[in-house]
Amino acid sequence: MELLLGDNPFFGIDNLSQERARKKIKKSNELENIVEIMDFVENLGVKGFVVSTHPQLKHLIKNLKTESNLLEKFEFYPILPYAQSYVSKAAENGIVGGINEILSSGSISSKLNIAMQGSIGLIKKDVRKLLETFIDIELLPLREVKKNTIFLHDGLTDLALGLGMKDVIETFVNRIKDHYHVKPGLVTKNFPMLLRFLENCDIDIPTIMTSFNPIGYQMNPSKMECEKQISKTEVIAMNTLAAGYITPLESFEYLSKLGLSSVVVGMSTKEHAQETISIFKEKTKNPMTFRNFTDIVIKSKLGVSPSGDDTKFVAEHANKLNFKSALDIGTGTGVIAIYLVKNGHNCDGTDVNPLAVECAIMNAKRNNCKINFFVSNLFDNVKKKYDLIIFNAPLGSYSSPFMNKYLEIIKSIFPRHKFESKMVHKTVFKLTKNQRKNLITRFFDSVKQFQTSNGKILLSIHTPELYLVEDMTYETLAEYHDIWRLILIKN
Repeated sequence: MELLLGDNPFFGIDNLSQERARKKIKKSNELENIVEIMDFVENLGVKGFVVSTHPQLKHLIKNLKTESNLLEKFEFYPILPYAQSYVSKAAENGIVGGINEILSSGSISSKLNIAMQGSIGLIKKDVRKLLETFIDIELLPLREVKKNTIFLHDGLTDLALGLGMKDVIETFVNRIKDHYHVKPGLVTKNFPMLLRFLENCDIDIPTIMTSFNPIGYQMNPSKMECEKQISKTEVIAMNTLAAGYITPLESFEYLSKLGLSSVVVGMSTKEHAQETISIFKEKTKNPMTFRNFTDIVIKSKLGVSPSGDDTKFVAEHANKLNFKSALDIGTGTGVIAIYLVKNGHNCDGTDVNPLAVECAIMNAKRNNCKINFFVSNLFDNVKKKYDLIIFNAPLGSYSSPFMNKYLEIIKSIFPRHKFESKMVHKTVFKLTKNQRKNLITRFFDSVKQFQTSNGKILLSIHTPELYLVEDMTYETLAEYHDIWRLILIKN
């Protein structure tokens, strides 16, 4: 889970109190203060910035570009439109004058192109073309920044949802993907209802930003219903402090258990940022960030255990290591090997289950990756040495091929998040701990002959199994609650 900086306190946005918002903007809308906070949180590991397309944004970006190198260090998550800007500018300058001021941040060619496209849309009464023009105008100030995900504001998302306007959402999603080549996202206060709408309209579910907090503030129709939907898509949590009614400690204790992609928190002072980030790191142990997985298409099949957050967690940590060649043992759907290859590494993959190897090969083709996947019971069919050997040991493993096949079928039918709960982890571990011990012992009996001279092992292991590596030199890279650890064993 990743922590993102929110812009609400910088631009005086407050969901409950206009007076409180005015006080915020007096204290923190000076560009120097915003840059100072951004620099401070970046040094503490925060790399993402969620911003509205507020009129001050273009001045902030200009300042970041000329006065610091922060523009290169942050990824932006813009939310558009900032409707108040259109209303105020039209009131001050008239509709034409307002549009001219909004377009002022663009080059002459970009302004002419947007004007031309908008005119064509108006003449033809083409709503799609007008919406695309509207998007292009909003994104003009952000043309030089790195954009991770571009979001449609909940005001428009939920309006389109309420009126059943499939075209609005479909046009936005397609424009962001096809024209800007950036991930599209939707902000909503009606998370379960929006997911049902997207599924019924056959629209690929994009990243969703929605409210998550311990008291259920703005979680509609209920806190429980929203929590049930998290596993269906990538979710970024907003309103995490419930407009200031709960503390970061209360919020992160709750959010760390949900399996979210990221959380957004506004931080207006260094003291507030230091406290928030420290608590976040403490409560989430090691942030589980899977930002680059949205570009990878992974499908499972009956008899193959689907990939879960633990698999992505291992892949992301592997990607941070230095190696020339890697072997992923127990590859399953192939997601670890595919992720590594997509990030420029060389990686082969093996699995004892022929169905898994077939599945991994198909997933590699879907993602345009050339990977050597082959059937092997641990190292039986491995022919060369590797710098890094990855073993995400299966949750349950039996010596009997029949029992293993039965377990894989069960795991492929039920949602993966059911197997990732503490209770299920511990129950399955108790049932299969002897089989797992034998499997891990066999792994260590053979692994050295397939390692290069400086070869390393990346191993996910249950905490009660650490005695199996007590005589080895290893580093704990991460731990997931008190269930399992990800360790790096040095040769």
